[in-house]
Amino acid sequence: MLSHRIAALRKSKGLSQEQLAERVGVSRQAVSKWETGAASPEFDKLAALSACLGVSVDELVTGVPGEASPKQGRPTARRAGLALCLLGACLLLGAGMAVLLFPAAAEQVNASSVLTIRGSGLVMLAALGLAAAGVVLLRRK
Repeated sequence: MLSHRIAALRKSKGLSQEQLAERVGVSRQAVSKWETGAASPEFDKLAALSACLGVSVDELVTGVPGEASPKQGRPTARRAGLALCLLGACLLLGAGMAVLLFPAAAEQVNASSVLTIRGSGLVMLAALGLAAAGVVLLRRK
């Protein structure tokens, strides 16, 4: 129950009803009513309570631990960005090594390209594009 979770979380943080009320911007009586189940906090107060008690609104309401904030969703984008950066860097390094170690093969790829940028240049451009996409994902707010 929400009332029990509010009381338990408040006590686990070592806060009195008065201290919690002050931080949330309500009276001590309001906190008391929330904890006894005589009243329920409004949504804006739920958000303030969850921030003060260090849990998500979902966890406060349902009791099921979940994502505490939208920032916890970012590791997926962050991992994708890091993976793209690493893939681009590895591809760029591999293409550079291939050009250095096998100049005849690189020349054959360049000769077969119908674009203005030679074939090995296209590979390096693609690698830089992957790395740039990764940087964009890493820097995205």
